[in-house]
Amino acid sequence: MRRIKNGCILLLAVAILLLCGRLPKTMLQFQDAPATEKVYYLEMEEIPIPGDKMPVALSYEDKLSLLCEKQLSITGADAKMTEEEVRKAALSGLRPYAEYHLIPANYEDFSVVCMAFLCYSEEEREKMNVIWNVSLGNKNPEQLQNIGLQVDDQTGTILNVNFSAEGFFEEVQVSGIVSEFASVYMNSVELLTAPSSILSEVDAASESYIVYDRREQLREVAKIEFYIDVNGCSTKIQKMQS
Repeated sequence: MRRIKNGCILLLAVAILLLCGRLPKTMLQFQDAPATEKVYYLEMEEIPIPGDKMPVALSYEDKLSLLCEKQLSITGADAKMTEEEVRKAALSGLRPYAEYHLIPANYEDFSVVCMAFLCYSEEEREKMNVIWNVSLGNKNPEQLQNIGLQVDDQTGTILNVNFSAEGFFEEVQVSGIVSEFASVYMNSVELLTAPSSILSEVDAASESYIVYDRREQLREVAKIEFYIDVNGCSTKIQKMQS
């Protein structure tokens, strides 16, 4: 029963991560050996789990960059926020997206699942941050709508958002609302950015922004792409090479 339970937990974690638009590189990988009924841990490394205070004060650009680094599943006890606090922060943070009709108006009725993860850099071990992967889904099997978020444990801010629902947007809407999508996101975080590229097609549109280090304003830290097509919208974050 324990093996079955562990398998279910893994499947749930993978589903949440996929909703967030990417499957992060996790330190903990394992394979199940049915013949011996054992679980073999292929990679495991000890790293310090932060308490109430992070090792270094992180800016939003640091936190975005860490989303592209290693991620390790942790228990809610190692996080600052409780699951209920994360749920409230997620619903509150999504309100502007609903007001601009970027997600369904009834998103608060969706089921919510929250899981905590530690993001850390292998190159700069003092840099680490706890985030929550939050999955919201409606209960209508005939019209599935899913929202995936990555929420900062320190501030409750949404760092990454992905929404999928088949045929949610009209083609004529797509190019006109991608800027609103970017604006809603930018209004919730403190970032120094500059436009990078714009793409507009019949049924898809995107805008990209370069994120700069506010302490070293000429240093590019990350790139954010805001993408919309007829089936939803998403953010894609890429760390810039040093």
